[in-house]
Amino acid sequence: SLYKLLHEDLGFRPDHLATANVSLPSAVFSTDAQQIAFEHALLERAGSMPGVQSVGVTSLLPVRCNCNTDWVRFVGRPYNGIHNEVNEREVSAGLFRTLEVKLKSGRFFTDADDATKPKVVIVNQAFVQKYFPGEDPIGKKLADTDLKPASFREIVGVVENFKDAGLDEEQWPAEYEPFDQNLNGYLY
Repeated sequence: SLYKLLHEDLGFRPDHLATANVSLPSAVFSTDAQQIAFEHALLERAGSMPGVQSVGVTSLLPVRCNCNTDWVRFVGRPYNGIHNEVNEREVSAGLFRTLEVKLKSGRFFTDADDATKPKVVIVNQAFVQKYFPGEDPIGKKLADTDLKPASFREIVGVVENFKDAGLDEEQWPAEYEPFDQNLNGYLY
């Protein structure tokens, strides 16, 4: 069983990654602008280190848990009151490239996906298989269960599944939001 764990397909290459955990104290980083400035400075400094090819941040590292979830509702579809629970992660524009996660359709985030622009989201294949089977999800909108206008997000990309949860847990649908549009104060 140890051999199987060591050879489990994670959906990304872990052999070239280094990680760190940064928690931004709210007393020092109390505004969105301060958190975003720190994230950009961190990415710039880490990216300029010798040998570094790519950098990214996420609110939760892969191979952790089916947790930090969101309940979503699909704009323009009937709602039956059932909670559609998905993993929710905030990520920087470079995270998928850093993990070498493949883009299946649409686009990756860019630094232009910030708080001044309409909200966007990238979803994984499990999300598409569960909520958009046989459909192209690009351009579709999702929101919170109350359809609050501030919660509307447009699907702009689909990535291959990669292990968000533990190695022995099933692959859940996941949504990835640009860090600059949905801050939470935790960076990996």
